[in-house]
Amino acid sequence: MKIDKFHWHEAMDRVSIVQGIIEHTLSYHAVFIENPALESRVEAIHVSFHDLIQEIAELKEAYKFEEEEIEHTVGSGNFFKDLGFDNPEEEQYNANLKIVEQLMDLDPPADTPQGKRLIELANSCGEYEDKHFKFNKPSDEELAKFRAEQMRQE
Repeated sequence: MKIDKFHWHEAMDRVSIVQGIIEHTLSYHAVFIENPALESRVEAIHVSFHDLIQEIAELKEAYKFEEEEIEHTVGSGNFFKDLGFDNPEEEQYNANLKIVEQLMDLDPPADTPQGKRLIELANSCGEYEDKHFKFNKPSDEELAKFRAEQMRQE
């Protein structure tokens, strides 16, 4: 069987999706964090998939595909989208939010892998909220009306 750009890209996509599932559903789950032996096994699997992606990426040179023939990204960067969810961005946000909540309960120091992941996911959630939950600053007139209404209620 001849390996062409489609098969190369398909392999990258599939491995990336599995790695994403491991990362988003296991790596930062409280059960694994609270059990060091399990956590290290999941981390080893995650690292193994990362290495696998690197090895597949290096095959690009071996197969000598033309640069313009190969997509520059693997998947969409959102495994919920790759798996066909209706609103993948919201699904990713909700998954990240759950992990943030679990990590906050553990209160990891910022310089630990869990602490760094908490910061990364919290920033991601913040970006989603900034994009989807916009609050416009009220005008001076609106502020004055609001304050007048408050004073009448007092």
